[in-house]
Amino acid sequence: MDNMITSALTGVENKVWSSIRYYYEINAWFPKNVVFVSSKSFDALKPGTRNMVLKAAADAETRGWLASQALATSATEELRQNGVRIERIPADLDQEIKRMGEKFSREWVRSVGNEANDIFVPYYLQQ
Repeated sequence: MDNMITSALTGVENKVWSSIRYYYEINAWFPKNVVFVSSKSFDALKPGTRNMVLKAAADAETRGWLASQALATSATEELRQNGVRIERIPADLDQEIKRMGEKFSREWVRSVGNEANDIFVPYYLQQ
């Protein structure tokens, strides 16, 4: 069996329809961009400026998630238009993939220590 794990967008960029007949949406990941800021510099901003930066960041995050979803949807449709059958994986396999993800996440948290909770807890609260 030949297979590959890819996003719909990468599938379109690589014109996989010449060799791939089925695309199973597992939503394993969505590409993300991150902006880092120096805490020292951020904390030095006046409160009004800090609030404007936080609002701009929240607005950008909303736009980014919407753009990511729109791109995934349009790329999936382009795969379909080029003859690729779009299907979901069986529910039991979907659950198994989620279970493995949770297992790997727990292992990572254990290896990193309590600081990992600063990343994971807010992430999972948003889900």
